[in-house]
Amino acid sequence: MNSCIIKDRVGVFTSSKMEFKPAIYKPQEIEAERWLKREKEDMTNFSKEIPHLMDKRGVIGDMLFDLTLDNQSSNISHRELSVFTGDRVAKGIFQALCPELETFITLINWMGSSSERKTHRVKYFQELKQFIIENRTSEVCKIIGNYRIKNGEFATVILSWADVEISKKEKTFYDWWRVPFIKRSAENFAYFTSPVFMSSAPSNEKNVAEDRVSCFSLLFKIKNIQNNIVRIDIPHCTTPYTKETDVIIYDQKLLDSLSKSMDTYFIGLFEDKIYLKNKYFHREFVLLNISEELDGNDIAAHFITQRLYYNHLKDQQLYLCSKEEFQKRGSLIFYHVRKSYNKEVTMPFEFFRKMYLEAYFVDIGDKIYYKPFIFKNLDKESYAEFMQYLKGKKDNPKEITNLLELMKLHKKYNKHASNLEFLNRYNFYSKRTLIDSIKKWEEKWKV
Repeated sequence: MNSCIIKDRVGVFTSSKMEFKPAIYKPQEIEAERWLKREKEDMTNFSKEIPHLMDKRGVIGDMLFDLTLDNQSSNISHRELSVFTGDRVAKGIFQALCPELETFITLINWMGSSSERKTHRVKYFQELKQFIIENRTSEVCKIIGNYRIKNGEFATVILSWADVEISKKEKTFYDWWRVPFIKRSAENFAYFTSPVFMSSAPSNEKNVAEDRVSCFSLLFKIKNIQNNIVRIDIPHCTTPYTKETDVIIYDQKLLDSLSKSMDTYFIGLFEDKIYLKNKYFHREFVLLNISEELDGNDIAAHFITQRLYYNHLKDQQLYLCSKEEFQKRGSLIFYHVRKSYNKEVTMPFEFFRKMYLEAYFVDIGDKIYYKPFIFKNLDKESYAEFMQYLKGKKDNPKEITNLLELMKLHKKYNKHASNLEFLNRYNFYSKRTLIDSIKKWEEKWKV
């Protein structure tokens, strides 16, 4: 169900020059009734599907996996670390990419009243604040143990009884311009995350208490700039066509940088912002950050990783395609980049695959699989065993000749399978509108 009205003007040809003008996205007010219905339905249904993992506070971290939060996007543009202090409560809000949950989340560290505050909670708050202020791009914040994914706000993590550890970053997993799970393109630019899987953040709008926000990445180039309103050109991932939209930039340095980079392709980090004002919901897209200028290899990798992830998302299967199919599709995308963007893909195919895809996609035998971040510690041999275990679980046990082997794999990989099941449920509800659009045009996204 799509609860957001987005006007999408079709492209038109001018009579004088027969010049095609791209369609323009115009975010509009959201239908409040549908938005609120979607909010209620997703909160109820998601909770019903995972009751064994929840208490009154939310999803129990001890029953899942540790989380890591990257700080490269936490202190940018108009949203910064927010700290509220007083006699009754103090909390720190930290927005960051969380690859385990395949999205951006908000971390809250509740410390209670001044008389109740525990030493370790204050210590963690100070460590988090310093971590963000110093912008330690080579490190991540690890949340270990008994955290909570907040009930009713499933993009918010409460530190609760968990521990915080600042550790070295495994860089290739955290580059927001490379990770596959936040990518959009012209086909689904205006899709929205489920309301209960968007972060709640203090608003900068007048007479607005909070915004609902989610972050995504997008390939674009600048068309024109007026004050801090920027019109951008957005390519499709599956066709050579483009669309346009207006976005807001609050960061003056970013604005100045882009004004010198017209007709240059970047991957941008965007905030999808929705807020209620004067009884109406409003929506804005804010450009937060940009990658380095892209070459042909970067553009091809953006399209290929988006397609691969979308093929995982539509049916939540880890198997994506054969290596032969992948090479054929990859060659077509390389051709598309050369013809549509006048940029060459210069890397040999195998080197390209290792450079851009290896962190989240793995080849086993003659097959290509998606490898979620929660399985990053499984080497290729172990991941192949895990695939074997999942297939054994799915098949009729009566038809499996080696039940003893399956029992050994169960002991080894049952927890991994449970974690995957939770992640699939989390993604199904948080990206449900996107999944619907992928399934509607399934052939277009084929790897």
